Amino acid sequence: MLNEKIARLINHQVNQEFYSAYLYLHFSNYFTEHSLDGF
Repeated sequence: MLNEKIARLINHQVNQEFYSAYLYLHFSNYFTEHSLDGF
């Protein structure tokens, strides 16, 4: 079993990755909605 600290750090990293993915998706939708191609 993983050390509790390592498990917590991995969980934090995964959460940051999901946050970034949704943020980039939001930016993409915003630029598409405003017909700003190329971003």
